[in-house]
Amino acid sequence: MKKNGQFKVHGPKEIFRYSSIFSILLIIVPSLVMLLSNHWNSALFICCFVMDIPFVIGSIWIKNYQIDVNGNQICVRRGFGKRFSFKIEDIEQVVQRITHTRQGATTKYTIYAKNNTFSIDYLMIGYKQMEDYILENIPLNKIITKEKTLSKTRE
Repeated sequence: MKKNGQFKVHGPKEIFRYSSIFSILLIIVPSLVMLLSNHWNSALFICCFVMDIPFVIGSIWIKNYQIDVNGNQICVRRGFGKRFSFKIEDIEQVVQRITHTRQGATTKYTIYAKNNTFSIDYLMIGYKQMEDYILENIPLNKIITKEKTLSKTRE
């Protein structure tokens, strides 16, 4: 087992940036429309505000989600403050999901350890390091591979 790895895995900053910009636009545009038309439409403002809530929650979740690996110790910080840590030996099962599409194959790992679950996705920063770390340090009998094809792939 390799135990000298030290790295972080986290969500891409672009998703947080773009969802924040969209969130701000959902508040500013209706406000400007109402100010310029001299007609207060509270239903429009409330509707945009309610539509904005999932983007705010999602962007905070993505910004705060982080996995720290230091040797054989893994510390996971979820979106809203829940933290847990465990040793690599505590991992009970790893599910590797491979999805084949026309553009290629995507991979997602779901890791089960000490009554906690977390996932890493191929879009995350540090994904390749974590994938290599998992494949080197987890016995193959604990890794379950599930494959799925979403559409006919080109041959």
